[in-house]
Order: sequence, then structure tokens, then C-alpha cells
Amino acid sequence: MVFSTREEAAGLEYQVATSEPAPTAELLDSARPDTDERFLALPDNLPPDIRDLAFKVTAGTATDYQAAVKLQQFFTKDGGFTYNLRTRGQSNSALRDFLMRDRMGYCEQFAASMAVLARLVGIPSRVAIGYTGDRKVGDRWQVGTGDSHSWPELYFEGVGCRSLSRGSWWSRAARNARSDRVRRGLSI
Repeated sequence: MVFSTREEAAGLEYQVATSEPAPTAELLDSARPDTDERFLALPDNLPPDIRDLAFKVTAGTATDYQAAVKLQQFFTKDGGFTYNLRTRGQSNSALRDFLMRDRMGYCEQFAASMAVLARLVGIPSRVAIGYTGDRKVGDRWQVGTGDSHSWPELYFEGVGCRSLSRGSWWSRAARNARSDRVRRGLSI
């Protein structure tokens, strides 16, 4: 996190070193759950049709990884979802509308919805918030508030929390939506 006591953090610089493990599909498929209940908790008043949807989408899967892949396909290919910055809020009814009716939202709705569906079928999950940071300026990466993004991370024993979506369709859709808003002169 970059912190500044000035009114803005523009011009601050720092270095980041990363290491991203690349587990194979076979390793993820063989992972056995060692569930921390915190990552399966859901509101008691979650609409029952959302639970039904989670089991319908993951029907026929034998492992958590297979179920996770089905969920990702639901959001990125099969479900008819559209990336849109206009949403209905952050409540159970907004989640239900996103999943069952309008299927339009941005990274926050996609990430939270996938995390909820994953938890419903027993896959520990969380929503991560960070940056896409996809603009290289010389030998540096330039990251701004318009690069903010959220994505679901699902837990696989022996591997840890993994994102199936970061850098994929959701990130591309987020970048395209930001670019379109900038072209039209709208705030990000």
C-alpha cells in the first residue's frame, strides 16, 4: 500500500518484487480441502435460488478444481454476463439481480459473486483487491487509481489461494471499460 500525508500520492515511487507460482491443473485437481470455516461463511439470508444456481453450474464435477473451472466458465463464457460500470448496489437483492436477472456489473460484482458461489459448493474463497497495472513507461510500470481491480481467489490445499481470473477476461473487460470511459471524457 502506498500512503501519503499529502493530498495526493502522485510522484511517490516504490519497488515491488513478485513471485507467482504456476501450479498445474493436475495439481489443483488433486488438492484436497482443508477448510478454514472463515472462507466458507455466508449470510444466513442468502436467497435460496443463488444456492440452487451454484449447484446447477457445478453439477457433474468431482473435485473442487473442476467446480472452480465450471464457475469461471459460467461467468466468462456460458452465463451471458456483460461488463458494465452501472450496478444495483451491494446487497443480497443486488447479488440476486446480478446472478439471476440482468447479469451486468463490473469486477466487484463478478468477484463477489464467484466467491459466493464457490463458498456455496464448499470451496473456500475470498475477494482480492489490487491493481491491473498494465502500462509500462520506459523501464517502469505506471499504476493509478483507474487500474484498481478486484478478483476472486479460491483456496486449494497445498497451493494456497489462487485466482483463476486475474489477467483473463475480467481484467481485459475492466481495461476496455476504463479506456472507453476515458475516450468519452468520463471520470474513472
